Amino acid sequence: MGDVTRGQRLSIGATSKSWTIFWALLAPLALVPPVISLVLVLIGQGTAAFVLLAFPVVVGPAVLVRGLAERRKAFWLDGPVLIQRRVVRGYAECDLRTARFTLHRSAMTMSGRPEPRLLIVRPPGQAAIRLPLGTSDDPLRPPPPHELEALIRAVSANRTDPNAPGIVRRLGQLAETW
Repeated sequence: MGDVTRGQRLSIGATSKSWTIFWALLAPLALVPPVISLVLVLIGQGTAAFVLLAFPVVVGPAVLVRGLAERRKAFWLDGPVLIQRRVVRGYAECDLRTARFTLHRSAMTMSGRPEPRLLIVRPPGQAAIRLPLGTSDDPLRPPPPHELEALIRAVSANRTDPNAPGIVRRLGQLAETW
C-alpha cells in the first residue's frame, strides 16, 4: 500500500523507518518459534513445542493489531480535504469545509497523560475520523506550526459548523506553544 502523493503529509503517525523496524521485529516473532517447535517435535520434545507455539499465537496477533492501529495514524492535507490512510480500504477522504468537529482529549499515552484529538464527524453513513494532534515522536507535542496553520486554514473554511471558530482558536493556541 503506497503513500499518497498529493497534498501535505502531517507529522502524525509512524514514519517509514518506524514501519521497517516494526516489521523487522514482528517477523522473527512469527517465524522463529514455529521453526524451533518443529525441531523440538522432530527430536521428541512435543510438550515444549506446544508451549513455544502458543507464544506467537497469543502475542503475535496482539502486536499485529497494535501495529495496524498505528498504521491508520497517517494523514495528509490536500487543500481543505483531509486524507487518512486506512488499513484495508485504502484511504478515507473528508472535506473539512463541510464536516463537523469536536476537540477533546481521549487516548492515554504511555506516560498516563491524555492525548489531544480532533474528532471529525463526516456525513451520515461515513465513519468519523479521529485525528491525533501529537507527532509520531511525542503524542503530547503538537505538529509543527506550518502543519497546524494548514489545518487551521482548512477548518476555518467551514461555515456550517458552529464549533469551527473555537477549534480554530484552540489549534492556533497549539501552534503558538510550539
